[in-house]
Amino acid sequence: MSNFCAILLILATAGLVLILLKQGMFYSTNMSYYNQDQWISYGQTCRLTYASGFVPNSCSFAEVNVTGAVAWSSVGRQLGADVLVSNQSVVAFVTTCYITGIGRWGTLYLLVGDAEFPQCNPQGSQEVLGMTTLETVGTPEYPDGAFLLSTCSDAIPSRPASVVETNGMVRGVSASISKVFVSASDGWTEVATWDQPNYIATVNSLNRLYLMRVWVVAHCVDMLEAEIQALPGYSIGKTSRKVLSIGWENSHDVDNQAMLIAFQLFMCFTSLALLSNDGLITLEGLSGLLQNKPVLTYDMIASLERRKLLLLEFVGTFLFSPLYVDVLRYTYDIEGHHYWSMSFLMMAVMMALSWMAILTLVQAVPVPSPWRNRP
Repeated sequence: MSNFCAILLILATAGLVLILLKQGMFYSTNMSYYNQDQWISYGQTCRLTYASGFVPNSCSFAEVNVTGAVAWSSVGRQLGADVLVSNQSVVAFVTTCYITGIGRWGTLYLLVGDAEFPQCNPQGSQEVLGMTTLETVGTPEYPDGAFLLSTCSDAIPSRPASVVETNGMVRGVSASISKVFVSASDGWTEVATWDQPNYIATVNSLNRLYLMRVWVVAHCVDMLEAEIQALPGYSIGKTSRKVLSIGWENSHDVDNQAMLIAFQLFMCFTSLALLSNDGLITLEGLSGLLQNKPVLTYDMIASLERRKLLLLEFVGTFLFSPLYVDVLRYTYDIEGHHYWSMSFLMMAVMMALSWMAILTLVQAVPVPSPWRNRP
């Protein structure tokens, strides 16, 4: 039975790797959305002008305290320049809303209306001049942190672009989204590209040769008609009549993934080749057992102490399990716990085989002559 388990474990590893490759284990892109029925109201006090940004003393203390007074003033000036470019005489109304993920992260939304404060959770459609997200930035270019203001403005003509998800779905986005960095300390601003990530992280599970990079990019997303009809409420541009929605492109990539895949498949096939005789003997024994004939038992796992090459092949087959655990931890919310649990099983097998290999190699070291024949 142990012989079949060992062979099936190797085949399952190869099969799992192929399945995960198809689902984007080493590279993936998935879009996430938080529609307005999930937003939480934060404030409805700020007034906005094109010339000076937020009207002095119009915003509440809670709103200003999100970034601090200096940075909040810069946010207002940039928001006014982006949203009120075609309505420069309007004193607009700004509603602040937010979403949060169980205390792990948060995003502040700013909705701009020309006649009244927009609602965070509208019923049906409501007209707005623009929609903005304010998030902190964690990138190598800004090690001390900054804010990223991403604005979908009804006054700026949309330039079509697209994001291809791992499942093959193509999502339409707008390359005319305005992105600006805002310093938390002195309020300086710097224009960013439309695809600027607001979050970049690296994961070093094995070594820097197989470094995993994770990043998140905010986009103005083109909502599908079926998606719009399913929403209890949404915001549309007053002039363009286009539904405004901001989504996030969540991506990851593993360096030198082709080398990793080739090595993994090579180890699987060579392990199976070394086990070919064992498989034949096991099948012959099973045939005799089914015919109620006496057979010699043969435990392949017990023979690994003598078959060091096969043992090292087994270790190599499961060598990249820590990387799989990290990758599947990132895609846990998308793929669920099934593959993640299987990757933990693979890592447990790798640890057990590694200790067996270490002990076997230590046993092969000659005993110093003074220690020989001692009780």
